[in-house]
Amino acid sequence: MATPHPTKSTTSVPERTEEDNQRLFQFYKSWILTERDGKARFDKYPRKRKVLKEFPQISQYLGFNLLSVAILQEDEEEVEFLAMKYPSYGMEVNYCGQPPIHIAVLVVNLRILSLLTEQVNPEALNIADNIQSRHVSVAEW
Repeated sequence: MATPHPTKSTTSVPERTEEDNQRLFQFYKSWILTERDGKARFDKYPRKRKVLKEFPQISQYLGFNLLSVAILQEDEEEVEFLAMKYPSYGMEVNYCGQPPIHIAVLVVNLRILSLLTEQVNPEALNIADNIQSRHVSVAEW
């Protein structure tokens, strides 16, 4: 009889139910996002952004597409690649209604912001988030 590999687990991880997924989503939403007038918004606080940067699975769970995740991680090469290869990513919004350009303004990385303004559809600049803020007003927030 073969012995199990010492680094491999012999126990299985139970699958998450839809209810588990909803609870997890609510937790992420309450901790990472702020609410104003009952509408969620990606928080501008660096400590919370750091969690999303280090755990991209959380940001994807909140509807951040690959371009937004690359922006959060400040991966300039990946941002440039994704913006050029998949321009439609620039128009997609996360749970808060924010396109990647909003995230870039909050991250305050001028190189990434410059890449996006060159590559992304100009209409993305006018997308308002859930509380009707546009990227320029996000910068002032």
